[in-house]
Amino acid sequence: MYKKLVTEGKTNWKYLLIVVILSAIAGAGILAWQYLEIPKEEVKDETADWKTYKNDEYGFEIKHPNDWIMEIYKKAHEMAILQSLIKWYPPWIPPEKIDVVIEINVGKKQEGYSIPVILGFGKDITCENVEIGNLTFCKLVKKSEKLNIMDVISYSISKNDNIYTVGMFYDLPDSEIQLEFEIFNQMLSTFLFLEIEEKEISEREIYLKTEFPIDVWIKLQDTTPPPFTEEKLSPEETAFRGFKWYLGYEKGHKADYENPYFSDQYKEKLREIYEEKILLFDPMLFAQDISGIFKVQKAIITNNSAYLITTFKYMNNRNLKVNFLLINNQWRINDIQRVED
Repeated sequence: MYKKLVTEGKTNWKYLLIVVILSAIAGAGILAWQYLEIPKEEVKDETADWKTYKNDEYGFEIKHPNDWIMEIYKKAHEMAILQSLIKWYPPWIPPEKIDVVIEINVGKKQEGYSIPVILGFGKDITCENVEIGNLTFCKLVKKSEKLNIMDVISYSISKNDNIYTVGMFYDLPDSEIQLEFEIFNQMLSTFLFLEIEEKEISEREIYLKTEFPIDVWIKLQDTTPPPFTEEKLSPEETAFRGFKWYLGYEKGHKADYENPYFSDQYKEKLREIYEEKILLFDPMLFAQDISGIFKVQKAIITNNSAYLITTFKYMNNRNLKVNFLLINNQWRINDIQRVED
């Protein structure tokens, strides 16, 4: 070999290059064989068989252990800050002494307030931004030295007008709830937003439906005031026709005074505001460039009164609360209030 590499005192570079190339090919072959033949250790997804809680109303889902106890709390009313609350309890903790609870809640954002303030952590607390999957959460931790007040760790994320918080409350030393911490982190890793397609229909489609479409964007075809009808309409359709009348009327504020879907009491209130007899803000009188695309939610009816929330595609989807009275067996708009963000 040495004779081939060195000839008459000179290095045989050509032969040396061939040896180097062959060695490299052989080494690559060995590595490839090891990669293909040696089985990889698969990472087991311990949440694969867990149940999935899906919330279509607020557009999210999260997995949870099959044997954990789940409780779902409904919001008190449409105007409440806390919109949705779900809690999970470990099955091994007696019901009379719940020391650990994992929850997810959805609350409304409040203009001018940070997440720590809205969640009650205080204005001097700042978020620790933590990335989990493709989402960035605001992590907050609160330790309490007082009796009967639980410690809390929470991860919050805002989307649209809501704040989504996944949190764990506990009243035991950290060393005693390592399993619960692990489950909490696993649940958090499964949280994701649902891809919800917002539907939009034309005004013409409404008249072809037997039921008025709820929580669907309605695009007005034109601004012509609709013909008044004496037939009894639902609160949802009364709101639709009342707003369309307002949007299509060309007589300024007189549109309020002559709107047949407004009660006489509400018309008089609008007149007094306009003539500055009373100093109040009214979203109808002061609405400018109001959008011809809006949607209404399901009305809440109590005896002879009702209310619903309607959303206009302007000013970051401004919400209005519409109140109704049943007058002579007809629903009439009796007041409209702006819903604060």
